[in-house]
Amino acid sequence: DVAQGGRWEALRRMCRKVAATSLGIPISAVFISETNTDKVPNASPTAASASSDMYGGAILDACTQLNERLAPLRLANPTASFKEVVNSAYMQRIDLSAHGFYRTPDIYFDWDTGSGRPFNYLCYGAACTEVEVDCLTGDSQGMMLTEMIIERVATAVGKTPEAVRQLNLYKEGEVTHYGQTLELCRTPAVWSQVMETSGFAERRAAVDVFNRSSRWRKRGLAVTPTKFGISFTTTFLNQAGSLVHIYTDGTVLVTHGGVEM
Repeated sequence: DVAQGGRWEALRRMCRKVAATSLGIPISAVFISETNTDKVPNASPTAASASSDMYGGAILDACTQLNERLAPLRLANPTASFKEVVNSAYMQRIDLSAHGFYRTPDIYFDWDTGSGRPFNYLCYGAACTEVEVDCLTGDSQGMMLTEMIIERVATAVGKTPEAVRQLNLYKEGEVTHYGQTLELCRTPAVWSQVMETSGFAERRAAVDVFNRSSRWRKRGLAVTPTKFGISFTTTFLNQAGSLVHIYTDGTVLVTHGGVEM
């Protein structure tokens, strides 16, 4: 049984998978208990990927402790099932509960200078979006964020918006405005992959043809890159706890500090 502190259904499943993979059991044998501060106190706010990292790390820490306790029994009887090993541990008075803890490593941020390494790592992405707008009613088939500055720069220099965006993509080894050097920067590779797999050039040509032939309905096409850091910039929030119980029927209960939403 696992207790945890995140707020996403994806977090819930991820925590189950961490426990199942670490203990070598089916995910169906792992259950998540409701978040409760009498099980895991002082939980940090839930924030998607950061919480997955933190609570997953805390659960892994607890499961590692349990695996170390069960290791001699597994070594003595390598063909035994998990349930058999657990029951043997119980009969030998081996503790089948563990508290885990995780804190995000190597992060810091100086609020006075606005610099540091606030994120353990960064995620990169890009999306190709095509929309069609009815010019008479304003109804649209999709929504997108228009980067007006890039649009105006592109018009002024005679380039397409995507060409301007590509020229300004982060590259490996560059330093952000808050002083963090980019490691494993995937932005150029992700951008190229999206441009190719989306058939952007062909779709752009098709959109131009449609817009020339349609007076009242217009289509637009854009590629938007993203970069976001996985950690809280408030360093002390990057910590998480978990509580893992193994039962003699072979099931596991996990508790962590996140909340589902």
